[in-house]
Parts: sequence; structure tokens; C-alpha cells
Amino acid sequence: MIGFSPVIREGLQAIMAKDARLNVVGDVPDGYDGLLFIKRVRDRGQTVNVVLTETRSGERDGVQATRLIKDEFPKYPYWYSRRT
Repeated sequence: MIGFSPVIREGLQAIMAKDARLNVVGDVPDGYDGLLFIKRVRDRGQTVNVVLTETRSGERDGVQATRLIKDEFPKYPYWYSRRT
């Protein structure tokens, strides 16, 4: 999870913890930290299947985070949604 406030992060983690198929591997404050985190997870031999991003967060928001991640990992599937 990238950029969510602590309260939102806790709530999302609590919801996802109810599904044994999901494993939250971490959370970071902004998009650049998200990219570094994904690289560290990959280097440990783990896989990141889903990245949740907050649209407005930290120095690099969710849109910028998505661009950074797509540039670094072009084969990862992605889905983008925004509120209007």
C-alpha cells in the first residue's frame, strides 16, 4: 500500500486480513518509497501481485507511483481507477 494515512492503512489491512488468500507485505508513505519497496521484495524472491495507491500522497502521488512502477516493471499487469 502506498500513501494511505495510518487510519486508512489499518482499516484496509484489517479487511484484507480476513481473507487467507491475501498477504499484505508492507506499506510505504509515497510512490518513490513504493518503488524501492517492490524492488526489495523482488530481491528477496517474493512477488508483488497488487499495489494499492492513494491518489494524493507524499512527495509522489499514486499516479506518479504507477508511472514509476510501470517504467521499472513493464510486464506487471495494472489497473487504474480514480474517483470523479
